[in-house]
Amino acid sequence: MIHYFNPGHETAVLNKSKYYQPAANQVKMQSDLTYLPAWYAQPDDFVLTDDESILPVSIPELLLELQNNSSCVFPNALNESDYFRLEKQKVEIWGRSPKSIHSIQQFGEKHNLSLDIPQWSDAIGLLNARTTARDCLQTLIELPEIESDIIPHYYNSVEKIEEKLLQSHNSLLLKSPYSSSGRGLLWLPPIELDRSSKQIISGMLRKQQEVSLEPALDKALDFSMHYEIKEDKTILFKGFSLFRTNNKGAYEYTILNTQVKQKSEITRYITEDLLSRVKDRHQEFIKERISPYYIGNVGVDMLIYRLGSRYKLQPCVEINLRKSMGYLSLCLYDRYVSESSKGIYRVDYAKNEGEIQIKHEQLIQEHPLIITDQKIVSGYVSLCPVKYDTKYHAYILIES
Repeated sequence: MIHYFNPGHETAVLNKSKYYQPAANQVKMQSDLTYLPAWYAQPDDFVLTDDESILPVSIPELLLELQNNSSCVFPNALNESDYFRLEKQKVEIWGRSPKSIHSIQQFGEKHNLSLDIPQWSDAIGLLNARTTARDCLQTLIELPEIESDIIPHYYNSVEKIEEKLLQSHNSLLLKSPYSSSGRGLLWLPPIELDRSSKQIISGMLRKQQEVSLEPALDKALDFSMHYEIKEDKTILFKGFSLFRTNNKGAYEYTILNTQVKQKSEITRYITEDLLSRVKDRHQEFIKERISPYYIGNVGVDMLIYRLGSRYKLQPCVEINLRKSMGYLSLCLYDRYVSESSKGIYRVDYAKNEGEIQIKHEQLIQEHPLIITDQKIVSGYVSLCPVKYDTKYHAYILIES
């Protein structure tokens, strides 16, 4: 199998064009983190990089090299004379879009390769919008523990949004339909919109025609539940992922721990029975609404919030039809981290060149890697090569 990393694919889905040109920050992120899929791939797989190189997956050798030398020795690209090994290989894309599919088709044509590339359909494009999460949430509020007023409502003008705000007694959260990971969010107090907010909302409406409004919740815990739709339409539950976001809702890091402890953290706030019933509803919705059109990973972002003196569940904040940092974290912990250890998976950004490289060298010295029985017990691992011009840095920190 050949894996391909393309972050921020939701904007490519919205654009619809196979010739879409992503923003400079997305291009840089793809370049710096292009080897990330190797950490969830199989040993005989390959990674197609942003510059169309083919890297073999060699994580066990990499970890051994890191332990012995404290340096990132990532694999060399295949020589083109070895590309015959790629013939008929299935391609797994981080996030499917017309742009990513076209890029891989071009690679295959350039090298005379027949590849098994995922197909695109307008139905998949529609399922990538936040309206899919809204539709799923409509089925979940049938559960008595779920509050009905958390449903988002959609608006197509600044005037209608302002009218809704003035009727509300609480802060509202505005979201653009095609966005994720904390992007496309705007917190609005229950007062008249200021000039800046009107300009931001007008820009969103020009690009996406409508936006949603929902209550701004007093969040206590972010987590997600991960599923996979198989070729035979079987839906597998892959696990729980706990993560942290900043006060603007942007992703910061994911917690690495056993599934038992992850679930235990969630059930501090809500019952295990409710969690089980929500999982059943997720799978029913995925089977009925998503699996007829899509095969692959599905991540459902959720949160627990405070309502007076009680804790309540928002069981479907976002549905991601793609690989995700949560899914990657599940694979990282299961394959490479000792069950006696815990840690974090993090993606940092630095504006200035050289900054990440300095931090990387400090982390190597401060957190030496310890591996026992082919599992990480403690230490620091950079998941992608770090160079002087690196600005996006994906890594794990493990403690016993």
